[in-house]
Amino acid sequence: MECFTVLADEVEGRIDPFYYRPNFQKFENKLKECNFELIPFEKIMKSIVNGFDYRKFTEEGTTYLKVANIKPFEIILAEVQKVSLNIEDIRKKIHLKRNNILLTRKGTFGVAVRIK
Repeated sequence: MECFTVLADEVEGRIDPFYYRPNFQKFENKLKECNFELIPFEKIMKSIVNGFDYRKFTEEGTTYLKVANIKPFEIILAEVQKVSLNIEDIRKKIHLKRNNILLTRKGTFGVAVRIK
């Protein structure tokens, strides 16, 4: 278990404790020392699209990526499952394309991978 203190005058717009973890603060300070410009996601993202939960897996069908398939910087396709549903309407909304960034949002939260 990790324990740390954040003083009231150190809180800047966010109240979630995870944001103020000491290792995140050290990393952000190192980035500032290197004079890298920090750009918020909202300035570089065109859109954010959520996937959907589906648990009726089949032997054939459309590839369905689960959080378990997403590891830092890679997708594990050996264990990918399939779903049998007409996904064409949904595919237009969530079809992954080259250079998309895929972020997990359930289970293991915040793992990212770029689609190559």
